[in-house]
Parts: sequence; structure tokens; C-alpha cells
Amino acid sequence: MIKKFLTKDLLVLSLILIISYLILTICVSDSPVWGDEPHYLLIAYSLAFDFDSNLHNNSFAQLDEYFFVHNSKNIKFHATPQTNSDKIYSRHEIGLPLLLAPVLRLASTTPFPRIIMLLFMNLLGYLTIINMYLLLRRYGKQSAFLVSIAVGLSAPMYFYSAQIFSDLVAALVILYSYRKIQDVMTINVGHFLWLGFILSFLPWLHIKYVPVTVFLYLYYGCQMKVHKGQMLAQFARITAAAVISAILLFVSFYYRFESFFPLAAWKGENYLDISIIPYSVIGTLLDTSKGLFVYAPFYFFSITALVFLRSIPNKIPLLCIFLLTQGINLLHPVWWGGFCPPGRYSLVAIFILAILLQVFINNAHKITCLVVYLSFALSIINTCIMLIMRKEDVPYMIWSWGKSEYTLSHFYDIYFLPNLIFQQGQQVDAGEIATSVEIFTMFLFVTAVVMVCERYNWQRNTEVQTLVDDSREST
Repeated sequence: MIKKFLTKDLLVLSLILIISYLILTICVSDSPVWGDEPHYLLIAYSLAFDFDSNLHNNSFAQLDEYFFVHNSKNIKFHATPQTNSDKIYSRHEIGLPLLLAPVLRLASTTPFPRIIMLLFMNLLGYLTIINMYLLLRRYGKQSAFLVSIAVGLSAPMYFYSAQIFSDLVAALVILYSYRKIQDVMTINVGHFLWLGFILSFLPWLHIKYVPVTVFLYLYYGCQMKVHKGQMLAQFARITAAAVISAILLFVSFYYRFESFFPLAAWKGENYLDISIIPYSVIGTLLDTSKGLFVYAPFYFFSITALVFLRSIPNKIPLLCIFLLTQGINLLHPVWWGGFCPPGRYSLVAIFILAILLQVFINNAHKITCLVVYLSFALSIINTCIMLIMRKEDVPYMIWSWGKSEYTLSHFYDIYFLPNLIFQQGQQVDAGEIATSVEIFTMFLFVTAVVMVCERYNWQRNTEVQTLVDDSREST
């Protein structure tokens, strides 16, 4: 079993990832924790040292003993509306702090707790890329290696391997679960129980993962539909584990929010907004500060891969996972993810984009493949630029709002790109929107041209291959 996985490519990939992530850890080890990171860490601190999630006797200043918390004295709790003097519960889900608590307890006994926490997140990022590689190599080992390198060393994956957010954990769980569901015939009893456990853990990370969790269970059941006896019995046990996990989760909601439904923690706030979709779609792809295609341009070819629809494995399940994970995020008013590197919400479905990218490489013309490889190099160069140009007090210069000297737009002088970040809650003006629409229209045109050309080339090669096969049969 070990020899089956320990291939030369896997060892080389592991070495590259480990060295790269260690460099990232060294670069950001003296940086403060920002945004929601202190809130997750404070819940983990309470779990690790007080053995509860009640924050009434905790403060962000306590974290300064282990981490450099930006402006710790002025940070306010992201507390629920049910908060009083004796009970202060965070709105943030408890799943990630449950994972961080033992790591934080261990880190507190060392002289470098920040590095220990970063190494833990590095490990999650490494496991995500390795699982993605094991999935991709079923469709081509060489292309799987190159795609895994590109994804692992580019935004968003590379930077979120040093971020304390639940998105990376969710990405790993969904990817691992999908890969194991494909291997349903080879799963033993231990794997059944383990898979059921981690699947039921997804909603603990965020309530928005409930739809994709339900789908993965249903997909698992469909994969096992043709099997009887022991296999179905194991699936029944997994379902029972999910029910138990759901009951415990609802109890947790009631304990913290005085309601069985977590939306009570966000009472009075507009969490989803359908009118934001034009901003979120254009911005997620092309925004100057947070656009995925700006910082990792090779993902553009994941879109053009749709021209090879017939060659995409398991199209329907992948489409469902993508829509269930990305649809909710596109409706969120803060579609870019707040104070964070680009592509935060696309991280969960990054393995789907990687599969599409590999399909494109396997079917595209050699010249087009060369362009893809050049985009790999450009994306990794962008990663290096972002690390080198970062501010001393900010982990990554790409975290700044809008067009500034700390974005790639300044380095490349690409101010024609849209800037749709809502600065201080104010929307951009009409001229900015018009420019964004023009850029997006041009992007769609270029995409269509590439897809038409590659479709013609693919059909021509298919016809030639058919003639060759017919000739061999007649001979």
C-alpha cells in the first residue's frame, strides 16, 4: 500500500511543497494576526485553557502572550445578540477552534507558538495538495504533477496555508471525501467510519457547508446503490454518525445562541444579497485587489476547459459541489472574504478548477499548452512578488484595500482592471462599474475565441484518430 503512493513524482512534489511552505512560514512568522483570525484563536484559547467557549473571562490581550494581535486593545468581540455580562459567545462556528485548541495548548509550551500554529496550517495545505495530486494523477501523471505544483504555489492555496481560516479545512475535507467516494469499492470498515466522521464535521466549520455535506452523503449513497450487504450496512452506520453529529451541532447552537438555528447569531443583518452577483462574479475573477485571474492567471484555462465537456470526469457531481460551495459565497455582500488574500472563497472548490485545468492540458493544442505552462510560471512569480513586496506590519501586501502601492496592479501598472472592493461600506461609482463591464465583456470574448479554436482542433484530431483506427481495423 505504501509503495503504491510513494512514487518519485509524489516525493518530489512533497519536497517542493514542504520547502515552499517553510519559506512562507519564515516570511510571515513575525506578522500579526488580522481580521477573523484573532476571533478563532480566542475561542480556541478558551477551549484549551477554560474548557468552554464562553468568552466572558477572556480578552484579546491574552493572545498577545503567544501571538502579535493587531490592535488587540481595541478589538471588539464578534458576539451574538444574546450576549450579557456572564455569557459572551462568538458568532464564529466552533469547528476550527476545536482543531486549533490542542495545537494552541501545545504551542503555548514552546518559545515560538506562532510558528507552531503556522506549521499546522501548512500541514493542512500540504495534505490538500497531496490529495488533489492523488486524484488528478488518475487522468495523467505528468499533467497532474504540473497542475499540483501550480495550484500549491499560487494564490489562493499558497497564502491560505498560513491563514487561520476554516476555508482550508473545508477544502481538505471536501476533496478527501470526494476522492474516497470514487474509491467506494476499496474502502474498508475503518475508512467508512473515518469518512463518516469527517463528512459530519463540515457543518461544524460553517453552516453554509450543510448543502454540500448533504449532497456528498447522497452521492455516497448513489455510488453504493449497486452494492448490498456489508457495504450498505457500513453506509447505515455513517448515516447514524451524521445524525448524532447533527444533534450535537443543534445542541451547540442552542447553548451559544439560545436557538437551534445559527442565523439567530446574525439577527438583523442581511447575510445574503442577490443584487451583489454582478459585483461578486466580475470581482472574484478580475478585481485588481482580489481577482483570481489577476494573481493566478492559469485558472482562466479552467473555464475554457468546458469546451471539452465530454472529457470531464464525473461532470454532474463536480458541478453540484461547485455550485453548492460557490453559490452562497457569490451572494455574500463581502464576496472577497474580507481582510485576506485573494480567492478565499474559491479555495473550497479549487480541486474542481484543477481537474478542469488538467482536462484542458490533456486535450488542448501544444501551443496552447505552452501558454498554460507560461501562466503557471507567471502565477508563481506573482507569489514571489507578493512575498517580497509585503509591508512589515501586514503579512501580504495584497491585503490592502483597492488600488495601492501594495497590489500587483501597482507592480505591473495594470490600472485598467476593475476595482470592485467596497471601501468602508461604500460602493464604487458608475464609471468604475462601466469599466468593469467592459473588461468582463472582453474577457468573455477572449474566452470564447480560445474555446472555439480548441474545439475545432479537438474535433479535427478526433476525426483523424477515428480514420487511423478504422484503417487499422480494416487491415
